[in-house]
Amino acid sequence: MEKFWMYFGIASFVFACVTVFLVLWKRRENRRYDSVELASKLREWGLDMFADLFLAYGVGNYAGEKSVLRIVRNLVSRIKDEGVPVMLGKLFWKLLAHFLTEDESRTRIKQMVEDADRVAARKPADPLPEPTIDSAA
Repeated sequence: MEKFWMYFGIASFVFACVTVFLVLWKRRENRRYDSVELASKLREWGLDMFADLFLAYGVGNYAGEKSVLRIVRNLVSRIKDEGVPVMLGKLFWKLLAHFLTEDESRTRIKQMVEDADRVAARKPADPLPEPTIDSAA
């Protein structure tokens, strides 16, 4: 009877370990699947570099030409070289097209453009005269 409990304990331990492993594996696979879906959405909106990053993570590419680390390095160097506004230019135009389909948003955008035109049309103020130093004092 003593051997029975020993084997039962070993079998229970193995079963628990396998169950925990499978649960954690499933969570990891779900996270990767979600990452690939997010990559396709990001690509639709014009965020190709971020899409490449999430896709590389989703397929588990940690080494090689299109690896996660290489993509992050390229992303950082591109931000340093071009700046964020240049990188997000495609996204801006897609978002603008999206918001132009809504009446309220179109009105707000029109108001912002009119304000910008008014500011651009103003003449710059006359510069202040250079200060003079009175040497007699």
